Amino acid sequence: MNRLKPNTLKGRQQRLAALLLIFIVLTVIDPRSLLVQLLAFFFLAAIIVSAVKVIRERSAMKSK
Repeated sequence: MNRLKPNTLKGRQQRLAALLLIFIVLTVIDPRSLLVQLLAFFFLAAIIVSAVKVIRERSAMKSK
């Protein structure tokens, strides 16, 4: 099984994919529940932060 490498571009992409999957599952379960809405909000924030890191790292690699 592949181990997650958190400090590499591939690891960040894997983490982003996992966060997106969790976000989708949370919103499908019960979108009206307050707890699910709060969890989805925090996962959405984590997705945005992770996506920004991936985009920055990709653009840094392209500029080299």
